[in-house]
Amino acid sequence: MPTNEIYPFGITGTEVSGDVMPLAEYLADAQRLSGHQLGIARRALMNTVLRQSSHMAAGLAQFIAARHAPGVVDDGDLDKVEAGMVAAINALILAAQDDTEYALDGHTHLATAITDLLTTPRSYSAVQAYTPVPLAIDSETGAVVWNMTTAPVAELTLTRDVTSLSITNPVPGTSPVLRVIQ
Repeated sequence: MPTNEIYPFGITGTEVSGDVMPLAEYLADAQRLSGHQLGIARRALMNTVLRQSSHMAAGLAQFIAARHAPGVVDDGDLDKVEAGMVAAINALILAAQDDTEYALDGHTHLATAITDLLTTPRSYSAVQAYTPVPLAIDSETGAVVWNMTTAPVAELTLTRDVTSLSITNPVPGTSPVLRVIQ
């Protein structure tokens, strides 16, 4: 079994004994927000800080050690930790190459398609862009409605008079395009 020398701190401490703070109290504590201040160190605060940070470090080390043969040792070498994390993530990806379906960005993908994207170099020689969506002019009112979510790139061919243009669902931070053809 791979080595994991990273251990959580204060795992047997309790709120009742005063070893650690209740979470609501810790959340609101001024020293948690601003850092340590002059004066006497508070045992419950220190133990809570150390337990929370060491808990996460130990959990990450456990994740790495379970998937990376050299494990994680307490030698201060961050490059080894990073290499272990990369190896652990790659091990998960390779283990998932059984064409299991995964949801990613609202779409379902096969594991092999995802791993192929990650391991095969890609180059794109053409501009990657949306296909323009034609907008319709209402035959009775002359109104045009542009839904920017479903048509971030739109095209309006002026085949009759346009009396109004309504824009719906704008997406902050995007650069929509409307091409008008006369």
